[in-house]
Amino acid sequence: MGRKGGGKAGFMKAQMRQKEEVSPPEQDTGPEEAHPATSTPGTTQKEESTSTTSAKASAFLVDDGPEESVGERPSVSCGGETRGKMLQRHKRAEREARIAAELADADDSLRVQEEEAMSSTLGPLGLAIHEIAPDGHCLYRALEHQLDLQDGSGAASFQELRRLAAEHMRTHANDFSPYIAEDDVTGPVEDGEVFEAYCKEVESTAAWGGHLELQALSQALGKPIKICYLHHAYGLGEHYNSLVRVVKEESEGAASVSGDE
Repeated sequence: MGRKGGGKAGFMKAQMRQKEEVSPPEQDTGPEEAHPATSTPGTTQKEESTSTTSAKASAFLVDDGPEESVGERPSVSCGGETRGKMLQRHKRAEREARIAAELADADDSLRVQEEEAMSSTLGPLGLAIHEIAPDGHCLYRALEHQLDLQDGSGAASFQELRRLAAEHMRTHANDFSPYIAEDDVTGPVEDGEVFEAYCKEVESTAAWGGHLELQALSQALGKPIKICYLHHAYGLGEHYNSLVRVVKEESEGAASVSGDE
């Protein structure tokens, strides 16, 4: 009896152990639960797997930032004009507009005040201002006008006067080169030849002339020169005008400009 009873009890214990081994363990639902994959109703297990893989792959995409602006590259207009040339053209137009605005508003400018002061100085000397165009050659054109008055029309063109000034400065370099710095040259300087670069600009460009060029031409021509320097003629820089002699007619009390210098 005891043997049979003991065998039945052992059989029941063996079945219970077998059930414990087969049944899966309960999942831990504690605070450190794994991130479940979300599923959408109506989707298959394969679709959910593909969606999860795409989501993981998107996490490795790198944001390269905003695309480079096309406007930063050099552009060419439909007419073949480069961006740099367009800017230069606009700047020239703005410069001309500023000059026109200054002339239109001349009554309140320093230009008129300066011209009035100059006229009061020139009047007792019997001289008057002869206007010269402000084109970068004003010094040489004023001298051209002076030579026309002295020697007749066409005595020397402003281009010839530019070349004469450069030639005289090269011949007398010791008298002029100490007063010329690299900042006075607007173009490139080759091999440190600042003085030669300056002389080239004098003879072949529209670079403004000043005291050095006036001194060189006065020495080269060996003639008296009567021109007028105005500091406030235009807001963009100095200006040179020529001078003419005024002849008073006592009978009428009027004044006229003489062709003599």
